[in-house]
Amino acid sequence: LYNRLENGWLKSVGQWNTPPDFPLKDKPEGHICNDVINGSSETIWVLRDLPSTSYAETDPNVMRYNLKTYVGKAVSFGGVNIGTLCVVYQQDYIPSEDEKQLLGIVAGAISIEEKRKHAEDDIRLLNAELEKRVADRTAELEIANRELEAFNYSVSHDLHTPLMILEGFSRELVTRYADRLDEKGCYYLERIQSAGKRMEGLIDAILRLSTLSRSTMLREKVDLSTMVFLLAADFKQREPERMVEIIIEPDLFVDGDKRLIKIALENLISNAWKYTSKNESAVIEFGCLDQKDERVYFVRDNGVGFSMQHADSLFIPFERLHCEEEFPGHGIGLATVKRIIKGHGGRLWGESTVGKGATFYFTLP
Repeated sequence: LYNRLENGWLKSVGQWNTPPDFPLKDKPEGHICNDVINGSSETIWVLRDLPSTSYAETDPNVMRYNLKTYVGKAVSFGGVNIGTLCVVYQQDYIPSEDEKQLLGIVAGAISIEEKRKHAEDDIRLLNAELEKRVADRTAELEIANRELEAFNYSVSHDLHTPLMILEGFSRELVTRYADRLDEKGCYYLERIQSAGKRMEGLIDAILRLSTLSRSTMLREKVDLSTMVFLLAADFKQREPERMVEIIIEPDLFVDGDKRLIKIALENLISNAWKYTSKNESAVIEFGCLDQKDERVYFVRDNGVGFSMQHADSLFIPFERLHCEEEFPGHGIGLATVKRIIKGHGGRLWGESTVGKGATFYFTLP
């Protein structure tokens, strides 16, 4: 029997060859095992002729099951005895030294198992607590993000009205009073109009990013190869004078939100198209790599590239590595791509060497 003290009870947590009606728990007072637990952890207890001892009156199992001999040893945990491993006989029995040694070994093994189980329980509790903290923190962040996105949307939307008024009055100035302004006055007016257009572009970018976060994802089978082909054809139609070689790996499909994936690919192709504009032999490639247990898609170009020191900042909204005069834009494209890919449970990263082009990789589980 392996008996253990639990919450004021002496419980039998392990038995072999016991009677069907053997009680699995009882109050510990008077039981032999209780005295063993309160004794030395090193002692092997051997009690013979039990009916003639005081345990015949205090331990209900002695007379009930006609027990004659008790052999047992305490099981300890953390320096405290918590239970006993014992063998009881219905006849007089003298255990050998080997049998007593074996009992001690098994009792020691149970002590080790108790320590392992206790450590496992501690880890389980810590994991549960950690998971709860993470869940609570995640919920807080989600609420904060939703509030921030709603705020961004509201502010961006509200800024449109005064901006439209500003642009309207600047147009009126050009129409009615351009002939009364000197060269410097006309220059200032052009700067106002240019800044207004840029602000309008930034506001639209914020609105698009906020709307993107608030949209519901609808998954379906998406033909990436055909999607990239149509996007590339659209860019060629806009700038037919450019000679750009487009390489597309055929028959690439994925499950995802078709509308969102199109926005992501459009931004990646647009990025490659823009940063190869100074290359007379521009090449843009879309393909896929099989790595370990996942497929990695990529958009590669031979444009101006970027320093890997700035790789992380590429995906921050409104962060740009090039001035607007050199390469126009608002710095929202890659941030949009990252949000879409992350929303699908995927990853996005870029690799490049300055002057040798760039490759953007992404996964879509």
